[in-house]
Amino acid sequence: MTHPAVATQLPFYIGFPRLTEVSETSEPCAGGGCPTVDTYGIGAGYFDTLNVPMLARAEASERAGADGIVVNQAFAERWFPGGEAVGRVVLLGATGERRVITGVSRDAAQRGLFER
Repeated sequence: MTHPAVATQLPFYIGFPRLTEVSETSEPCAGGGCPTVDTYGIGAGYFDTLNVPMLARAEASERAGADGIVVNQAFAERWFPGGEAVGRVVLLGATGERRVITGVSRDAAQRGLFER
């Protein structure tokens, strides 16, 4: 084994996605209506295991802290068009949990070979 990894969902899993609301403003999503994204819990080594390149910074690790997240390229372009996503803060869910973007990965298929 060269690249062990941990994840809450295996790629191409069958089941319901874990959707998380992401605020488009500086306010939490308490009233609902915020866009949702699929979210996955991962451990260090995940991107190496799946051979998914990081486009900015290093992948999530113990040094990233509990509030650090890695987003994919599509997320970065959607929420921060023309700008740097790493180091930016996003608010998640109804309570507005603050998460700092610590890395940006290349887009990769998670639920099927034909997803976009």
